Amino acid sequence: MKTVSRILVAFVLVLSLLQTSCRKEEFEFVGTPPEDGLSSNSTVANLLIRTTLKDGSIDNIVDGASCFSVALPLTVIANGNTLTITDEDGYDEIEFIFEERDDDDDTLEIIFPVTLIFADYTEEEVNNQTDFDAFVSSCGGENQVDDDIECIDLIYPVALTTFNTNSERFNSFSIVNDKVLFNFITNLDKNDVVDITFPLNLLLSNGDELQVFDLQELENSIADASNDCDEDDDNNFDDDDCQGCSEDEIKELFLSCDDWIVDSLRRDNMFLQTQYEDLSFHFQENDILVVTSSTETFTGNWFVTEAADNIIQIEIVVPGLEDFNDVWDVNEVALVNSQGKVNLLAGNDRLRFANNCSN
Repeated sequence: MKTVSRILVAFVLVLSLLQTSCRKEEFEFVGTPPEDGLSSNSTVANLLIRTTLKDGSIDNIVDGASCFSVALPLTVIANGNTLTITDEDGYDEIEFIFEERDDDDDTLEIIFPVTLIFADYTEEEVNNQTDFDAFVSSCGGENQVDDDIECIDLIYPVALTTFNTNSERFNSFSIVNDKVLFNFITNLDKNDVVDITFPLNLLLSNGDELQVFDLQELENSIADASNDCDEDDDNNFDDDDCQGCSEDEIKELFLSCDDWIVDSLRRDNMFLQTQYEDLSFHFQENDILVVTSSTETFTGNWFVTEAADNIIQIEIVVPGLEDFNDVWDVNEVALVNSQGKVNLLAGNDRLRFANNCSN
């Protein structure tokens, strides 16, 4: 029996050594030693937390508060029109209703109860306007200094492996969005070290993509971009509608659909769209613009250019259609109820085209 016991003890010791050896080899295979991995109290971890905070300004047309957003779906009454907002396109729908006229007072009624989602993804149900207003007041005014970094984003998925220096256990994760990564980092144990699978792809505020190959590059890229854009934490929903639009994108947009109609036309404070509801605009290559009605055809030109401050302009010149002839600033491009809309401004005048193309 003693011999058997000695053999059993020896077997257990050998097995233990093999397991320890396997753990070390697995960590070396990951490629990052513990002292060089992402840890909970590091600068880059803090920057990642700030980058993954939930931005509450995207729905300021609804709540006027940048420190939280209202969970969707959401039902509102905008200037008497009942809308159910199911995605971000719904905010554009509210905006277009508000922009129908400039001589009225825009009103928005929220149908309660609603759920508020804060920067750290915690939630609070609100059952009435009084309580809702209290949360709005707690956010402070517009453009308050906050911790979130909105000028750079991670492109998911992101692959991670954790090693706990205390338990010597490994876990692998595939991170699919900001919320998951935020919760992952904020819940890291002090003994956890994270190995990130590089390269990582980052998205800058101007639409460019950036690739980083290690933690130091990741830290530097986030820090450099942290104040590189206007985070738009205000309640002026009409001030940044086509930021980042390019000449080629706008031109391709109009060329991609063969049938544009007049959705709204205001000239000298007069609404004229009913006079032109049978017109169809065909934007063609070589700056040719053909406009048809049930009885007439007009031929002219259209030109897309980039003016100062990155404003994209469209010049329309069609003899016989003087109400459309002007140099228009591209103010907004949006999809509303599956209908593409382009809002153009010339001083206080407004021209809005719409189409029913699927793209």
